[in-house]
Amino acid sequence: MGADPIIGMFVELVIVSPIWCYLIWMVYQGLPIFFGGGTFNLFLAVLAGVVTVVPLLLYHAGNRDLPMAMSSLLFYANPTTQLCLGILYFGAVFTMNDAVSFALIWAGIALYFVTRKAARPPLATDAA
Repeated sequence: MGADPIIGMFVELVIVSPIWCYLIWMVYQGLPIFFGGGTFNLFLAVLAGVVTVVPLLLYHAGNRDLPMAMSSLLFYANPTTQLCLGILYFGAVFTMNDAVSFALIWAGIALYFVTRKAARPPLATDAA
């Protein structure tokens, strides 16, 4: 997509800034934030933000040079990996409704990639 990762993160920050304003307002009102407040929960919330932002920055940086089709496939591969890990390793419940919706999503992705026109190699006359 060619977007700078820092600009991408800035746009995401602008989108969530009303939430930050609300949390700051809660602190000034003396209301508990982050599951009841406390220093430890505040530390966990800030750490969760850092743990979330670093992979997003790396994802944006790596995504800059990829074609849109490949980056969108990666966008679906991560949640699929997490789903498989949850089911196979952690024993999460996976109902028939979940399987049907999951199959429909991946059938749509497969249909998209099967019907895409393949990139043709450059001809010798194209280089001249």
